[in-house]
Amino acid sequence: MSNAEKQWLDPNINGIVKSANGETSKAEAGTDYSLPPNSAKITGYVKASAVAAIAQTDTINQALGKLEKGLDSKQASGSYVPTSRTINSKPLSANIELSPTDIGADASGTAASAVTTHNENESAHQSLFDAKQAKITATGMLKGNGTGGVSAASVGVDYASGTHTHGNISNDGRVGTDGGKVVTTGVGGAIQSETENSAFNKPFNDTATNVKMDGTQAAGTSQSVARADHIHPSDTSKQSTINASGILKGTGGGDVKSAIAGIDYANVSAILSGTLSTTWLGDSAPYSQVVTVTNMTASANGVAGLSSTATNAQISAASAALLFVSAQATDSITIVAYGIKPEIEIPLQFLIVG
Repeated sequence: MSNAEKQWLDPNINGIVKSANGETSKAEAGTDYSLPPNSAKITGYVKASAVAAIAQTDTINQALGKLEKGLDSKQASGSYVPTSRTINSKPLSANIELSPTDIGADASGTAASAVTTHNENESAHQSLFDAKQAKITATGMLKGNGTGGVSAASVGVDYASGTHTHGNISNDGRVGTDGGKVVTTGVGGAIQSETENSAFNKPFNDTATNVKMDGTQAAGTSQSVARADHIHPSDTSKQSTINASGILKGTGGGDVKSAIAGIDYANVSAILSGTLSTTWLGDSAPYSQVVTVTNMTASANGVAGLSSTATNAQISAASAALLFVSAQATDSITIVAYGIKPEIEIPLQFLIVG
């Protein structure tokens, strides 16, 4: 093999080799040789800004740009109806053929056959004609016998006359001929009209001044009926209900109030009791002690003394003690001993006056 052949097949060059002046180098695609159709690049490609038809004068990049722009508004892949869907249980993988039964039609042709048979059957038509009602020649009100027969109805037998009445009620709804009457029932429940002699159908009274206070007895002349919830005015000449309890006092103007004990009248006298114990306050006279006296008040007026049940010893001890009431309060009284301190209990009694 010559040197030129060795250089052209030089394994140290990756790609197409070119030779010049006995030297080999790598050949450049598009400059030293043309690329095959499936190897061409679209350098500088830009998608078209508007949809337009591809022209023969377009470059490959221009044609591809128009094609891509045209596909923008087309349905995207994957949004088609899948072939797994069915219509009336028929898959969409192939053309669909619907039969009459698929849409509820008479596939067997039974209905059409029946019509043909009927049209060809003269007796079938005759049976339809025979089932028709005979012409009705009667006039006025009619009545049927239930089997196809129709005849004239009899007034007063089959139907009521247009001028009939129900007892005292005429066919136009009148009872009697006079107005201003009330309708009642008479013997046997017969409806009748009669002169007003009760509150029936009277108007209600809507004038407050017509409702009077009690006064001189009178039957009255009003033609109105009192409502159930009407209220009579208060009689100012009468005494109002007295709601006060206990001792009362009047003001002279019709007002009555509860009287105040100790102001409007004297309190009722009462006898209260208590007991002096052997427990005194103080180491020397005067000694003091608070005695419990139920119902005693701070403002009560009365007289203190020994109980009628006191013994001689208790009387002597009280006399020697020189007892004195120094204070009083609710349910209690304070006793002071200015003499000898009693060593025994002493029963006391208090007379409360009004």
